[in-house]
Amino acid sequence: MQTSTGVQHEPKGWTILRPTARSSWLEHVAGRWTSSVVGQPQATDSILRLLQRIEAQARQPRRTMGSALLLGPPGCGKTHSVEALAEVLQGSPGALLKINCAEYQQQHEIARLVGAPPGYIGHADTEPVFTRENIERYRTPEFPYTLILFDEIEKAHHSLYSLLLGVLDRAEMNDGRNRRVDFSSCLFFFTSNIGSKESLRATSASGFIPQMAEEESKARHYRSVSLRALKKHFPPRVSAAH
Repeated sequence: MQTSTGVQHEPKGWTILRPTARSSWLEHVAGRWTSSVVGQPQATDSILRLLQRIEAQARQPRRTMGSALLLGPPGCGKTHSVEALAEVLQGSPGALLKINCAEYQQQHEIARLVGAPPGYIGHADTEPVFTRENIERYRTPEFPYTLILFDEIEKAHHSLYSLLLGVLDRAEMNDGRNRRVDFSSCLFFFTSNIGSKESLRATSASGFIPQMAEEESKARHYRSVSLRALKKHFPPRVSAAH
């Protein structure tokens, strides 16, 4: 049986995704989103395929809805892309849980996300960022999921990476008050400028190469240099998770 969602259902519980087919809902999302995010077809296509899997409920149990790392130099539209997607899906560019990682450069600051453990000053007074109320705040009947954005993830203290590894692996965590926080209906986005300086230095103008070939060569080299910097900065298991 074939449905209007671009998903083909077979007997015995099998579900076959058709990557080139989109439901009317996904076509609507794609049209509105790509009208405000220009020049990033690879990123938008990848995230739209992720939304297709969410629509089809094709995911592993006890896992998050998915995660995406947006890598590139400052000003290329990484944060804007996620905020524009929030506007399309939830009605406002601010309808997402946004973590500015530059504010979490010290290890003790990570406690603001999960809450201070018992015995610490302010344990009972400080509400953590990751609470069920905050996570569910922007959900709607049309899109009952949460977008979580970690902006400039490379600036955060490395202890955040260990925390995220557990969240992305099990879709849950216990906060400072030992309350379970469920992330199974969350879609994670990470932005990073890591490797940008090295990549831009290495992709300066190069003589008589035709413009199109030069731009394609720059893009490939930028990706290669940035990924090497990414793997060097993050622990292997964290970089592999994205």
